[in-house]
Amino acid sequence: MTAASDVEVRVKYHGRVVAVSMPLSATVDDLQNEIMVRTGVEPSSQKLMGISVRGYPDDRPLGTVLRGRAKGPLNIMLMGLAPDEMALTIAKEEQWKEDTADVRAAIAAHETEENQRRAQELERENRLREQAQRERERQQAEQLRRAQAWNYDRSGLWSSQSFSLRTSGGPHPPGVYPHNMPPMAAESDPNAALTITLQVFSAAMNPKHEESPMNLELADKFILPPSVLDSIVSRRIAMPIVFRVESPSPNSAAKTSLFTHGSALEFTSPEGIAYLPFWMMNKLLIQEGDSAIFSTVTLPRGSSVVLQPLSAEWVRLGSPKAILEEHLSRFQSLSTGDVIHIPYQGHTLPLNVVSVSSETTEEIPAVIIAETDLTINLLPPVSVDSLPKHTTLENAVPVDDRLDPDKYAYFTFVVDFPTALKISVEPITDTPEFALGDPDLYLSHSCEYPSLTCFTWEAQEQGATAIILDTSDKNYTQGRYFLGVHAYKHPLHFKLILQPCEGSLLGTASSVVGTDSVTCSNCLQQISSASSSMHELHCRRRNTRCSKCGKVMLINQRDKHEDISHTLLKCHCGALFEQKVLMIHMQTECPQRLVPCSYCELQCPAATLGDHQNACGSKTTNCPICDFPLARKELQNHMIQAHTH
Repeated sequence: MTAASDVEVRVKYHGRVVAVSMPLSATVDDLQNEIMVRTGVEPSSQKLMGISVRGYPDDRPLGTVLRGRAKGPLNIMLMGLAPDEMALTIAKEEQWKEDTADVRAAIAAHETEENQRRAQELERENRLREQAQRERERQQAEQLRRAQAWNYDRSGLWSSQSFSLRTSGGPHPPGVYPHNMPPMAAESDPNAALTITLQVFSAAMNPKHEESPMNLELADKFILPPSVLDSIVSRRIAMPIVFRVESPSPNSAAKTSLFTHGSALEFTSPEGIAYLPFWMMNKLLIQEGDSAIFSTVTLPRGSSVVLQPLSAEWVRLGSPKAILEEHLSRFQSLSTGDVIHIPYQGHTLPLNVVSVSSETTEEIPAVIIAETDLTINLLPPVSVDSLPKHTTLENAVPVDDRLDPDKYAYFTFVVDFPTALKISVEPITDTPEFALGDPDLYLSHSCEYPSLTCFTWEAQEQGATAIILDTSDKNYTQGRYFLGVHAYKHPLHFKLILQPCEGSLLGTASSVVGTDSVTCSNCLQQISSASSSMHELHCRRRNTRCSKCGKVMLINQRDKHEDISHTLLKCHCGALFEQKVLMIHMQTECPQRLVPCSYCELQCPAATLGDHQNACGSKTTNCPICDFPLARKELQNHMIQAHTH
């Protein structure tokens, strides 16, 4: 029981009630100290709910503080923590702060890493774009150079050209002898000769043809037995050793034997057998196992050669001079009527030797071309008409044409001064045969035959479509342009027209949208907020957006877009890519893409460029200023050191 002068205080603290009896003369400070004894909560941490002590000094008696209050126990609630609980709470709070800081640091690190990754991706995309742009510029310059060199005219035909080149010593440079051939005696007999009849087989019949240091079909070399080498050494036949190879039976029409010339690559064939390139056997009209006569001869050094390509692919070559200079070095000699084969870009291109001449005699049967300055007269290919022709597009003059399914029609036009142009094509479906006709357009200024995998501009929408060339497009410059019209899956009857456009046509659709515009969730176009609901209602009925590339199109064009843009296409190197990724890959990453050599005009596959440049840079050339002979790879340093003042 408490005295009449005492007050009973019931303190509720963390679910339990602590009873404290205090005299009315006790101060608030005394009450807080007593509560500290009972609960462990220090006065500085106490907050008493149910008693108003704010504004009163701590030394005022409780009777004064509680004056006017009804009699009975005083129920209050204590808010506060004991020191150990306070320490635990502070520790938890500090731990929470540390954890929060760690999480924030992890989020910041992730954001930094993500930003770096995005920056790297953006840098890579920009680098690929720059490489693609440089490649387009290189192709455009190459196209201009090619057009000037070959004299491209509107009819699509190509004229002949003439140039000089220097052939190297082929597979046997000076001082180096064929495989297993010892050095010759210092003194040779200029009158010595050797004639022998051997059974001949094509190079493919040689059991060791895969071990051969070179492909016999791409040179004038053959493999002879060791006894021939012994006879050459014993008779001291003069170098270079060139054989005349002829069939023993004369040509029934001309009453003369067919012949060609070449040199030995090796002396490793079985006795009595020789392995010849198949093109030699074709010229001699002999079969596997027939006999041929081999005779050593002395030929004059050649000065000029007239060649004629037998394949229309020659008109697409960027630099015939560099190609011939590279591959004629495999030949020791050339004979009139030879049909040699030049490898290039995965193709083997046949080339007919029309005539050969020396410095003293014109049109002789054969000449030596190794280590020789030759003048090459290259005639137009005999089958140039087999190439697709380019029809010239005239301004505002429509063209009507027909195509079989998946075929192309090619056109060309020249832009002297870039102005806005529109190239539109419309299918003509007035007959059942062409009712499903669907044209696609592919345009390029570097590729003569634009197609699904080679273009700069395209229009692949279903039905009538168009390409707009705008003056704000950095790829649109003056020069010659090539256009391909493709018949997608069905026979096509179409009308094509090239016509000018007024002003700039890019971006005009968004120019009418005001500041209160919103973005359509379907087509992502900026539209007026007042008409957004009606627009989206109609937009979702008509348009769809590709989930892979985000392109917006009519719903009926979705299947065609998926077929053209997202079907995996195979590159020359075997890799599979979608259409536009394939184009970037072919221009910047493909190991089979053509890259120009640093020392000659030849374009080589990127995978073999290093080997080619190592060999090409070691070839001898003369300084154009002082005529000093030196390796090609040393010419630049020589020009800087010797001729820069």
